[in-house]
Amino acid sequence: MPPAVDLTGAWSADDGATYYIRQLSDGSVSWGGLNHSGFHTGMEFTNVFRGRVSADGRTLTGDWADVPRGEILGTGKLSLEIVRIPAAPPVTPFARMELIKKPQGTTGGFGAKVWKSGGRPSGPFPLGPQDIGNLAGRVQRYDVPLGENNPPCRDFSVMWGTVGKINGPTFPPKRNDYCSFVDGDWDGDGDFAFDLQPDFSRLEPDFWTGGWVDRSFDASAANEHILSLYDHFDRFHCEAAMYARQNDEHHCDQGRSFANVFHGTVTGTVIEGTWVDVSMGAGGARSAGSLTLHGGALSTELMRVSQTGFFGGSTWTKLYDIETQVTRLPGVAPPR
Repeated sequence: MPPAVDLTGAWSADDGATYYIRQLSDGSVSWGGLNHSGFHTGMEFTNVFRGRVSADGRTLTGDWADVPRGEILGTGKLSLEIVRIPAAPPVTPFARMELIKKPQGTTGGFGAKVWKSGGRPSGPFPLGPQDIGNLAGRVQRYDVPLGENNPPCRDFSVMWGTVGKINGPTFPPKRNDYCSFVDGDWDGDGDFAFDLQPDFSRLEPDFWTGGWVDRSFDASAANEHILSLYDHFDRFHCEAAMYARQNDEHHCDQGRSFANVFHGTVTGTVIEGTWVDVSMGAGGARSAGSLTLHGGALSTELMRVSQTGFFGGSTWTKLYDIETQVTRLPGVAPPR
């Protein structure tokens, strides 16, 4: 009998995270939840869930655990009420759904209380101050990190003025996407550039004295360096990059092609369980199956023994240990 409800999709929650939910035909549900931590999501907390929808489609129950992408490491059980929000007929039986956390059957101090279908960001906006020097250093252009090509000087800046001729952009000869852009053999940089004649009268009163990065350019502070460039050229030269992502070879799609959740147990040196794709983007993988690994709890390498559902990975190598564990106290949500 098919499930009474289908929860598959991206959901936003009141803990400032997006939850990528996948429901299978047997009523089982898995999700990966990543908080909105700025450029890289899930750095404060990332959790996974495995559970099941009740036969009447009104309740979702299961187990959750934080994983060490974020700083929090909690675990427990969740019981959620599935609420249908009616729509005006004759559009659909209901316009959207919400998940409401039920105190009974919930343990471990899980932070979120309400989930809404649709995946609209619910994190803290606007963005607060961030280390843009570190951020730009992790963003890869086609040749070098963005922070090396265009060292950042000031964040959250607005400047009024007159735009001159716009040059570019040039495009890669193959597909117009990030991976082709980074890996392609071509001599363009994908930027479009323009000169700006500023209207200094419309700048914020503290523009030249506040908000600048603490760095020097040939013994000059960042604000002095930018002013000296204007004095020399009588204009500001501006560039905008076509593509940029995290500065390593494994982040062409940031989980848009595939992201999966595994739920299993360790017995001696064997790990057995089930897995399911929770696609974070349109067109992503939508498979599921079983997985058996050899390695055990203390191993730094896991080897695939058997699988169903066309799981791609065959070897896992441990990248790092957990240095600091911040756990949720029972019944108390962590500060977010």
